[in-house]
Amino acid sequence: MRRAVERLSEIPTIVLDPKASLTRDVAKVAFTTATYGINTPGTVYRMDDVPIPLRPAFESPYPSDESVLRAIKARVSQLLIEQQGAPLRAGYVE
Repeated sequence: MRRAVERLSEIPTIVLDPKASLTRDVAKVAFTTATYGINTPGTVYRMDDVPIPLRPAFESPYPSDESVLRAIKARVSQLLIEQQGAPLRAGYVE
């Protein structure tokens, strides 16, 4: 694992993580986010592939991964429009 972390330190990385980690320590940009299933809704799967929806147990002062990714996408789209007149269309976050 140490070798993987060393490799990540050589390339620009962005990390979304609810806690400190080796990859977060070497990231160029790191966001502290809420923990899914504890601070935000989520889904876990039993060993027999049955989904179990989770409700937040308590609120977090940190945003969810989804809200961070949406904010990044919005800002990148805004910058592209300002620079090129083209909005960001491709991606995983809608």
